Amino acid sequence: MDVAAFYAGYSAALSDNRIEDWPAFFTEDCRYEVISRANRERGLPLATMRYHSRGALTDRAAALANSLVFAPRAIAHLVGSVLVLERSGARCAARSSFAVYQTLADGDSHLLMAGRTFDQIQIGAGDVMQFAQRTVVYDSERIPGALVYPV
Repeated sequence: MDVAAFYAGYSAALSDNRIEDWPAFFTEDCRYEVISRANRERGLPLATMRYHSRGALTDRAAALANSLVFAPRAIAHLVGSVLVLERSGARCAARSSFAVYQTLADGDSHLLMAGRTFDQIQIGAGDVMQFAQRTVVYDSERIPGALVYPV
């Protein structure tokens, strides 16, 4: 079981703009949310993104690939400090640190967000991993610009 390699593969898919591959990293009945640290610590439910199934993630990926209109950008999704907190049967709890940089058409790169993730990973046959739950907690109170791509 190489959880760090799983995270690296996820990060590479996002950085390489393979948005159509993103939903496959999740179970059918997954939960995915992106929330500010302040809201999470205060127990406030307002999240920047929240989805409750792989089907919803697939819809989001299709919208990004085919129909949403936004300024062209390149994304660099960096992940590190992967830590397995607990393993119980076919599931493990893990966390990581991340930073997401975006480069817009004008050529300037900017830090979009940084923070931590808190994840539940389902481990299937052959040690195939998928996120059953992924909570992305970004540190700032606001995000510069728009959050277009998943984290």
